[in-house]
Amino acid sequence: MSRILYDLHGNDNSTCPRYLDDKHARITVMGDSASGKTSFILRCVSDTFTDLDENGFMMEDIYHTKINLLNLSQDINIRYDNNTTDNNNNTIIHPIEVQMLDTAEFEIADFSDIRNEQILQSDAFILCFDLTNIESFLNLRTYQRRIERVRGMDDNVPILVAGTKSDLLMERGVDINDIIQSLTRFEINYETHYFEISSKLNINIKNILYRTLISIKDYKLEQKEKEKASLLAKDKKLSTPSSSSLSSSTKHNTPRTPSPINNINHDSIPEEINDEGKMLSIDEDKNKQRVTTKTRDLPNNNSNSKAKDACCIIC
Repeated sequence: MSRILYDLHGNDNSTCPRYLDDKHARITVMGDSASGKTSFILRCVSDTFTDLDENGFMMEDIYHTKINLLNLSQDINIRYDNNTTDNNNNTIIHPIEVQMLDTAEFEIADFSDIRNEQILQSDAFILCFDLTNIESFLNLRTYQRRIERVRGMDDNVPILVAGTKSDLLMERGVDINDIIQSLTRFEINYETHYFEISSKLNINIKNILYRTLISIKDYKLEQKEKEKASLLAKDKKLSTPSSSSLSSSTKHNTPRTPSPINNINHDSIPEEINDEGKMLSIDEDKNKQRVTTKTRDLPNNNSNSKAKDACCIIC
């Protein structure tokens, strides 16, 4: 099976992030063989129906078309809100280059790098199943799991579901209640992201295409807002001084308090009497310690002589 990519260079760092590309929409269509994927894509891009041989050789391919969202919304009677206007207050609608990848059937055990790149390069996914084939419906979870594994559980990339061949009412094999329960379990909105389509009768083809393109637009806007918030948070973190820098700044800006030892009132230093009857006092002058010894005679009942002072300086 030949597999192709939207971008031949893969997710190279030099390529533009997908959320910044507003001119292109990449839609990957997945589903079992004979689920109506190719007929659906051909109806989207060329507005024609091709009854394909279900047993024929299937080759993956990318189909291209340009779509004007305003015109598409008018075709399905839906109001399209767009805030882009020119100087004359006329609404500006730029055509979107839509790329639709028709993928081959794969299993959950398919871990090929090319398949992963296809998923990473996509802006949205449409999972197709045949309303007349219950097995194709039960296999939907396989494709969703693969997307979650590659993109991550927290990636809200749009995933829509299409029940094909809705014109074969008498051959329908999937009950609507089973569809609702399964989509609820898959966390896919049944009201907005599920469509029963007929490529043969052109039923709901434009509806699901419009919803997919709008979902892509909203998704990219959401990604832009997340990136903007992330950058603002980083800038705020860089501009806010850390606790260590604040401590250092406070330390350098606080006036130095004179050392208590340099302001000692030497007259108030208490004197002690040593064993030799000498009185000691400590005088600290800058980085030198000076011990002054004052000698006096202790009171003696047998002597009335006055005290004599002698000084000894120890450096």
